[in-house]
Amino acid sequence: MKSPIYIAGSWSDRPRLRGIRDELAAMGIACTARWLDYDGDALMCLGDLLMADTLLLFTEVPSTAGGMHVETGIAIGRNMPIIGVGPRTCLFHHLIADWYPAWPELRAALGGEIA
Repeated sequence: MKSPIYIAGSWSDRPRLRGIRDELAAMGIACTARWLDYDGDALMCLGDLLMADTLLLFTEVPSTAGGMHVETGIAIGRNMPIIGVGPRTCLFHHLIADWYPAWPELRAALGGEIA
């Protein structure tokens, strides 16, 4: 089994992100982000993030609640690998070297693998 990932993104993007989670699962990559299926609370999301080895950040749909920004800050602070997808919408996104314009490009680059 490959290292687990945590998907961060906008609450309103959950239906699409669930599909991406399912594609990752088909590649053998576990996702710890239970907020995709449940009304997440802060402690649940924090615990799920801390169980992951990599943060997969989706920024195509703007966040109205800001949770993904907090999750990104925690990942940066923990020196956790981060993969960004979409536009860089925050100054701190420029600290993330592994960045893709959209999911199809990342999926192609993965070739079925996340470190």
